Amino acid sequence: MRSEKLETVRLSDIGSDERFRITTRTDNDMLRESIRYAGLISPPILLQMLSGFMIVCGFRRISVCRSLGMTDIPARIMPIGTGDVECVKLAITDNALQRSLNLIEISLSLNLLSPFSDNEKELSRVATSMGLPSNLSLIRKIKPLCLLPISVQQGILSESVALPIAQELQGMTDQESVAIAEMFRELNPSLNKQREILTLIKEIALRENISLSTLTGQFEDMIKDPDADKNQKIQKIRLCLKQRRYPALSRAEADFERVVKNLHLGNGLDLIAPKYFEGREYTVALRFKTLEELRQNASRLDRMMLDPGFIDTLSASF
Repeated sequence: MRSEKLETVRLSDIGSDERFRITTRTDNDMLRESIRYAGLISPPILLQMLSGFMIVCGFRRISVCRSLGMTDIPARIMPIGTGDVECVKLAITDNALQRSLNLIEISLSLNLLSPFSDNEKELSRVATSMGLPSNLSLIRKIKPLCLLPISVQQGILSESVALPIAQELQGMTDQESVAIAEMFRELNPSLNKQREILTLIKEIALRENISLSTLTGQFEDMIKDPDADKNQKIQKIRLCLKQRRYPALSRAEADFERVVKNLHLGNGLDLIAPKYFEGREYTVALRFKTLEELRQNASRLDRMMLDPGFIDTLSASF
């Protein structure tokens, strides 16, 4: 690798090319205070061009210096003609030494390294040497993330869009992936609920021949409801999607819940329907601590077997 030399350069001579940018951070307040009171402790690395300089490392530092009204800064200068691969490795190393890279920064790093690797195995080897993931399966999952729309990337960074979901969004149009990501950024559901909601949305959109973005737009009022918390919004949307995807099952569930409610079974007795109402086998769960509780539950069970609503429900299953 070519040696660098420390020089003082004018900020006006530094161009805006961001081809080597790795960082996704925008929280510059602490950095601004540090530079204001202690100066630029770690000079950025610049590449000498025929006219001016290109930033290799230190995009945030240079941005803060400009915001502070500085005109000249110290910088480490890479000589003109330095290869892109050297600059890429410097950029990755400079960022990785300061902190753990997030998923988007790792994705950017892998994409910057990729043109200089003949195949995936070579990319894996180079990635390993720079502290990046070496597992090929993980590399394949992470590498495309920085190519997703910015809104989706922001969802990944905020951890409101999980990596498995981000992989599914890669196969969608930008409009569709953004619509899903913005819904999840607003609601922040768990991974399992993200999977459930996305599966239902995709199946409904396919069956009704509408776009995913059109379908998610129909839930805008639920998502923005000021009187409901996030858990309530998620529950409402899941219920609405299930009813729309499985109308017959939803009706059966509602009818069964109404029958169970009218039975007044109490805390020690549960009536459980066949899964998806596809079978004929019902289950009764009976819990007790004392002989008296057992007698009470047995009495409730006797009454249940004589209840007209329960008899009709059971008869409809056969």
